[in-house]
Amino acid sequence: MTKEEEDEKRAVIRAYRVIFLSPSGQTVIKDLMKSCRFRNALVPLDLPQDTNAVMQAEGRRQVMLHILQMTGVNEDDLLTLYRGGTITTTETANA
Repeated sequence: MTKEEEDEKRAVIRAYRVIFLSPSGQTVIKDLMKSCRFRNALVPLDLPQDTNAVMQAEGRRQVMLHILQMTGVNEDDLLTLYRGGTITTTETANA
């Protein structure tokens, strides 16, 4: 990876953190956790399986995981967000 590519990657990660860890961004993450069924099974096991619905649910889950990975949210902060709380980061303090 070139220095320019590394710098671009760092800038993208910084942008994810500034956007999604701001108070408004945390509100969006909480909503995405619900709509992406972040902590639920993709499909209830007691219902007939629809392959398209499972793939759509997995796609939503993957986007949510990508956002969380890019923000670098640790497990404790993730649990705080999931429970409806808010977290404080240096990015939100400096934004």
